[in-house]
Amino acid sequence: MILNFMISKNSNIHIITQTKDIILETYNSQNIKGLRYCNKDIIEWAKGLPQSDFVELNKLLQDKFGEDLGKNANRDLSKISQVIKKGKISSDDEYRLLLSRVDEIYNDTSKQDEVHTLNRLLVDFPKK
Repeated sequence: MILNFMISKNSNIHIITQTKDIILETYNSQNIKGLRYCNKDIIEWAKGLPQSDFVELNKLLQDKFGEDLGKNANRDLSKISQVIKKGKISSDDEYRLLLSRVDEIYNDTSKQDEVHTLNRLLVDFPKK
């Protein structure tokens, strides 16, 4: 549903169509981990929509499924808080979550302390 909405709002139909094909292939191969990554990527992509489109998409999701993208945001913020309290990143998923948060807030001057804290954790995470 999210990708169909994005196709209706976006001129870059080719990339969205390719993404749909990848998701279908991932689904058909029963790759649950791959589907989770696809879901996270699509949600991140949706966050990049213009505010009016994002609000419209959230309303459609709320009407159809009883949930919107805000639920994921709250869950992610909770996970980020847990990582900060722990003082270290323990997995690649946590690393991606923190990196995504930094990308989301780095231009917000009121969030510079959070950016600094997250960047410190990101730098300390051992690359494999």
